[in-house]
Amino acid sequence: MDLQFKFAGGILCLITLISSLTSGAEVALQPRNAEVDFSKMPECSSAICASVLGALLDCGQEIMTDCFCGKPNPLACAWSVNWDCWNRTEDWYDTQCPKKPPVDLSGIPSCARSCFDKANICPEPTSNCVCSQPKPDCKSSTTTCTPTEVGKYDDWYEKSCKYKLTATSTRDSSPSATGPSTNSTSAASASPRSGGGGGGGGLSKGAIAGVALGAVMGTFALGVSLYFCWKRREPGLGCAAAESPGPHELEDSSNPKIRPDLFSGLVQPIPLVEAPGDHR
Repeated sequence: MDLQFKFAGGILCLITLISSLTSGAEVALQPRNAEVDFSKMPECSSAICASVLGALLDCGQEIMTDCFCGKPNPLACAWSVNWDCWNRTEDWYDTQCPKKPPVDLSGIPSCARSCFDKANICPEPTSNCVCSQPKPDCKSSTTTCTPTEVGKYDDWYEKSCKYKLTATSTRDSSPSATGPSTNSTSAASASPRSGGGGGGGGLSKGAIAGVALGAVMGTFALGVSLYFCWKRREPGLGCAAAESPGPHELEDSSNPKIRPDLFSGLVQPIPLVEAPGDHR
C-alpha cells in the first residue's frame, strides 16, 4: 500500500507541475512577433499612411510588431489628421503595441519644463504624439537654463525620440480641425500587407524553456516512482500491490511473510448442523 501511495504521489506531482507551467506561461506561449494588422486601422489615417508607412519605418515588406512598436512615433504619418481621428488611431495602435509606456517627462530639467508645457499640445504624453509634434524650442534664449541644462534637455529628447520620425506634412503644427483629402485608389494600391492580428511568430524563449523544464521534471518524477517500485517489487509480483493472501497461503508455512501461529486459529472446521425433522 505504501508503494501505491508513492507511485500515485509521483503521478500527481507530474500533473501539478505541468499544469502550473502551462498556466504560468499562458501569455508567453502566445506569438510575440506578429504581423501588424492594418485592416482595423481607422480609414482616416490609413488612407494617408498606407502609401508611405513601409518606407518611413524601414521595417521591410511585412511590417512586424517588433519593428513597428520599437519606433517612438510610427504614427507620425497621420499627424495632419484631426484630433478625433488621431485618438482613434492611437487606440488602434494600443491594440498592436499594448502596454507601451508613455514618455517620461520627469527627465526634463526644471528650468525648461515651463517652456515645454507651453509648447506641448499632446493631451497624453504618448511617444507618438510627443515625438511627432515639433520639438519645443527650449534653449537659453527662451528659458533660464544654462547651456549645461539645455544640453540635458536635448539629451532627454534624443533619448525619448531617438528615431525622430517627422510628420510627412509640415503644413500644420498640430492635428488639423478638418479631415485630410485622400486618394483612396493610390493608397490602397500601396497599402502594407494586413496580418490577422495574431499570426506569425514562434514561441518565446521563456515558453520553450518552461516546456523543456516541465518535460525534464516530469521524467525525473516518473523515474523516481519507477525506481521505488522496482526496489520494492517481489519476484513474480511486479509493481502490483500485495493482495490479501488466499486460504492456501494461510496454510503454507513455507511463505516467509506468513506466521502460522497467527493464523492457526482462523481456519476451523464448521460442524454440520442437522435440520429439524431430519432424524429417521
